[in-house]
Amino acid sequence: MDEVELARRLIEAIPQPAIIIDDEGRIHGANAPAAQMWDEPPQELSGRSLPRMLADPPEEVAARISLWASNAEPMPVRVSIARRGGISVPVHVLGQVVRPRDHDRPALVLLQLRAAESPHRPQALVDRIHELEREVDRHRRLEKWLREREQRERLLLASTMEAIYGQDLEGRCTFANAACARMLGFSDPSEMIGADMHALIHHSRPDGSPHPIAECKLETISRFGAAVRVSDEVFWRRDGTCFPVEYQGSPIRDASDQLRGAVVVFNDITERREAERRITSSLRAKELLLQELNHRVKNNLQIIISLQSLQVSAIEDPEVRALLETSQDRVRTLALLHEALYRGPDVDRVDVREYLRDLTGHLARSLAPDTVELRCEIDVGDPLISLEHAVPIGLIVNELVSNASKHAFPDGRAGSILVELRGTPTVDLVVRVRDDGVGASPQSLSTSSSLGLRLVGNLAEQLGGQVSYSSSPGLGVQATVETSRRGETTTPRPEDGGTTPARDP
Repeated sequence: MDEVELARRLIEAIPQPAIIIDDEGRIHGANAPAAQMWDEPPQELSGRSLPRMLADPPEEVAARISLWASNAEPMPVRVSIARRGGISVPVHVLGQVVRPRDHDRPALVLLQLRAAESPHRPQALVDRIHELEREVDRHRRLEKWLREREQRERLLLASTMEAIYGQDLEGRCTFANAACARMLGFSDPSEMIGADMHALIHHSRPDGSPHPIAECKLETISRFGAAVRVSDEVFWRRDGTCFPVEYQGSPIRDASDQLRGAVVVFNDITERREAERRITSSLRAKELLLQELNHRVKNNLQIIISLQSLQVSAIEDPEVRALLETSQDRVRTLALLHEALYRGPDVDRVDVREYLRDLTGHLARSLAPDTVELRCEIDVGDPLISLEHAVPIGLIVNELVSNASKHAFPDGRAGSILVELRGTPTVDLVVRVRDDGVGASPQSLSTSSSLGLRLVGNLAEQLGGQVSYSSSPGLGVQATVETSRRGETTTPRPEDGGTTPARDP
């Protein structure tokens, strides 16, 4: 006698309604009381599918059958029997496995049925059945949600272009995505699971020297739980080659805020480093080219100055000679500027303090009479200004210092000239040239038709500002250029004389 036949005889001896099913819900036997609940003969029930004989959703019945077949303890549930004519009858079912599942044969489950309207049912059993049904439903929804979330996370890790891996507190790999395995030279992420990540990919520095684990920034996550971000190290591939990376490591904590490991996100930045190298090389080449250009411009201006000197020495007319000497000073102003650019670290900014010191020193030596003791002082705030502003400022200072050197100290009188260049809270840039000479009438300075003073006015307009004079006889002269738009310059108009060399006053 096999076990199925034994189970059939068992349920025939039970006075309550009972049936035997396998783990797929197929009925292997039913006693007469159970057949009466469906209003059919017992032999008609054998071989039929229990889910088709119930009014409950098939997926719920399948879940309950799985619950009965996998639990040794009796499991009560509530179902509805589907009778002919569309009638459903609620019943309580107590399911208990009578033969556990093995490799060759399905499990057998004994179901004892009781009508829900039976006056003999205990209320506690009914409440327990309802509670278990709700619990089963909750667990089913939770399992579905967990499966869907796991699938989403797996798809997310597999589709991202960034390499991601996790490690525990001992530095062993706990997970890795496909991008991580590909960048590190592995055919499958599973090959990395359990490996010591420091020994695998972070064991050496870019120059090949050993990288002690005590100095590894990723280890600070495990020791202190602090996030790190690094862009100047390398990771090593499986084949022994390395590549520059930018990586970010963040701690992993559990629900009780205990540190459990770290997650590391990294990118191969080989192409970025190569692009940066090419840009740096190109910029350096352009800087060298501009420096050479400034040097050649300065040399050409020196040639012009030398030619003018030869012409000056051949001219006997004092006025013509003075005009050529003034032109020489203006050209020399530009030559000194390009020399400062050639010497400086930047190709587009000038150390204006050194530039003005060289310029005023030359003017004082060349223009003041030999009997005059003339001292020039420089007071500069920010020493670096752009080439765009250095040219008009140099020409303004040249004109004003030349004028003071020639006319402020007659009869061998000693004196000083102060050149100031700085910004103020209300004005972007102030250029001030002040002497302590004999002075002049402010009206004569502002209405002068001198080409040199007109040139100062035009250059001030080019800087987006204006020039003003203050003086009293015997108290010297102060010329001030104030600009309100330091970042803007205007193109000088031809009718204003532009930057054409002007006659000294």
